Amino acid sequence: MRLSRIVTLLSAFLLASSHAPIAESQSERGYARLMQGPMLGPVSSTSASIWMRGSGVFDYAVEYSKSMDFSNSSLTAPLTAIKADDYTLVFEIDGLEPNSTYFYRFIADGSVSKYQRNRLPDSFDTRPVDDSSIRFCFGSCARVQAAEDQPIWKVVEDLQPDLFIWVGDNIYGDSLDPDILAEEYRRQRDVASARRFQASVTQLATWDDHDSGLNDHDRTNPVKDLALGVFEQYWPNPAFGTPDTPGVFFKHSQGDVDFFFVDVRYHRDPNKTPVSEEKTMLGKAQFDWLLAQLENSDSTFKFIVSGSGFTSAKGPTGDSWSAFLPERDRLFYEIAERGIEGVILISGDTHAAELNRIESPHPYGYPLYELVSSPLAQAPTESRQPISGTETRIRNFYNRAPNTGVVDIDLSSDPPTVTMNVFNSYGYAVWKPVTLTAQELLIAEEAR
Repeated sequence: MRLSRIVTLLSAFLLASSHAPIAESQSERGYARLMQGPMLGPVSSTSASIWMRGSGVFDYAVEYSKSMDFSNSSLTAPLTAIKADDYTLVFEIDGLEPNSTYFYRFIADGSVSKYQRNRLPDSFDTRPVDDSSIRFCFGSCARVQAAEDQPIWKVVEDLQPDLFIWVGDNIYGDSLDPDILAEEYRRQRDVASARRFQASVTQLATWDDHDSGLNDHDRTNPVKDLALGVFEQYWPNPAFGTPDTPGVFFKHSQGDVDFFFVDVRYHRDPNKTPVSEEKTMLGKAQFDWLLAQLENSDSTFKFIVSGSGFTSAKGPTGDSWSAFLPERDRLFYEIAERGIEGVILISGDTHAAELNRIESPHPYGYPLYELVSSPLAQAPTESRQPISGTETRIRNFYNRAPNTGVVDIDLSSDPPTVTMNVFNSYGYAVWKPVTLTAQELLIAEEAR
């Protein structure tokens, strides 16, 4: 919802709230209140999910209404925050009206949450039934230790995306202690410039090494299960792996677009393992899951979201898909072999922005385009890693400022299009945008 509309309604809200009876509730446990959040999860035309972290073992609920003064409001069933989940909760709301603005606030221990009473309520917009125009932003590498203000979030908020994707290194936990990982999540959630944006725009995430443990960590990480548990507590993703295969991978759909988030850490062989057909980043179960999900998707565009970059730039022992090229090329080959069309890659990690084109290893395959955004909040890299052979950097390597990727999808055009660019923390586009049509992401005619 645009800020101008919120400001217009402010006086009406304050007038109504000044007359609303508020029951003070305090016990020996202290006040029930929000500690972190809210953070908006997936939103459809009729549903929404909302993440929060409370202050103790209290009952919480979400009150929501199409009116800013909460007349004719509805209330979710209460959920109890418990210490085992670090007092985090995710509320699921159904039965909403499409293409509508909803205001919401938390009821904590029977009363409006203490510090929400005299401020503007948060809001979100449900999706239209014909979800044909989608903008999403994404990025990686948010190091609150090096950037407490993080001006990139004002830029993202001004871009008004429908979805924001965290592509890994969302925190720099760099610890084998899950309590420290959780504390770094809390520090990142407390960044003031991101609070309103995170409460009103869908947030989804995969992870990379710094939020799964230590630098370059892989399947040998001794606390990967504990780190996964913390990740599940702090993100409103619709799923985390499958019942048989742990991890942070999942599928998300929005309109005629599917997003396939992959886990490049939990099952990953060490980077320095000799390159072979058996060396794996995803593990067999996740690799098979990804191909099956792609093959079963009939969406026009299919985005694979990876914390690690897809090019060969970092070499055969580098911390990217470059150390797993046989598996990467097998994935790309199978995409073409199975007639899977419309695939685009997004990734992070490199502390610079890139736009790359990778030729398919299949004779009838189409090129795989990779948009990279990094960092969100810390100093960019000074190095420039060349790529060559079947890979082309189609925009200049950008390492002058923190940045976010911006992708606009127009499903109503003929043919449908995807337009890609990167904006820096000063609010400027860093390149001339690149537009792809659905026609450019099709298997060659002779293979049909």
